[in-house]
Amino acid sequence: MTERVRISPALAAAYQGAGTLTVDEAREAMGLGKIKRQKYGNVRCELDGFWFDSKHERDYYAGNLKLRVMAGEISELKVHPKFPIEIKGVKVCDVEMDFSYRDISEARYHLIDVKGRDNPLSRLKRKLLEAYTGLKVEIIR
Repeated sequence: MTERVRISPALAAAYQGAGTLTVDEAREAMGLGKIKRQKYGNVRCELDGFWFDSKHERDYYAGNLKLRVMAGEISELKVHPKFPIEIKGVKVCDVEMDFSYRDISEARYHLIDVKGRDNPLSRLKRKLLEAYTGLKVEIIR
């Protein structure tokens, strides 16, 4: 069964007197268009003012990284850090990782990419970043 929403009498007149519309019809009436499904079925979500591309990414942040920062194990946590890739002074692209942080006990910088599914473009960008920075990108599945 399709979910329906109540509408105002003025809007109902425009839709042949119907008192309710489907969510897609209501969005169309407001000029918003249909809700677009994400390519891999992920659900975007927000936590602490950050928008995450998936619940898995958000949960890794909340259940691992935030706790480790509070425990003093890691520092310099960045969410969605961007790394510009330049070759001979020409900007090629920006590579955005999911997280970066410094591990205090290892005295080492970590780049994290949380993945549900991998694709050729993200593999290429990781290789570019690894070649450019010399740091290994860790994939969290």
